[in-house]
Amino acid sequence: MTLNQSINKAAKIVKDAQRVYGAGNGGSAATVNHFIADLQNTCGIDAESFCQTEKITALGNDYGYETIFERQLIYKRPILEKDKGKYDAVIMASFSGASRNIYELTWMIAHSKRNIRLILLTSFASKHSITETAARVMRKFGLTIDGVIIYSLGNIRAVEDEHLRICHQIISKIKKGYN
Repeated sequence: MTLNQSINKAAKIVKDAQRVYGAGNGGSAATVNHFIADLQNTCGIDAESFCQTEKITALGNDYGYETIFERQLIYKRPILEKDKGKYDAVIMASFSGASRNIYELTWMIAHSKRNIRLILLTSFASKHSITETAARVMRKFGLTIDGVIIYSLGNIRAVEDEHLRICHQIISKIKKGYN
């Protein structure tokens, strides 16, 4: 799948979702927060970031940092498989793909009875990451996640810049259509 095709698929997932959630750490959290704000303010899409300081520090303190994203999704009104055609979307950004909290959220989505589509922005550096390991394990047990993985190439700064550019392209595609 080309980058443009991946961006088109991501834009369609986001536009058609009932609600969009975002997760990331560090600079990726800033990218996700920016993207969620753009979805809300320029596209009128119901979206929420799991990267807000007060949420992640409270959850990290009470339950452990590795579950800060998973715990937030658990308490959202589920869209179950019986709700034909309806789904939520989760966009995750992670340069390394090695963050335990990203892995836990990915694993929860794969094992969930919820109808969730996933968009993962990561880098080629993640080939042997915990997220790739999770993907191999999921394939072994026949678990799948519907969505798209978009890889970027370069050092951490270049990849984070590319992820923000991709988010802006997704916003443009939503506003203009998927060409």
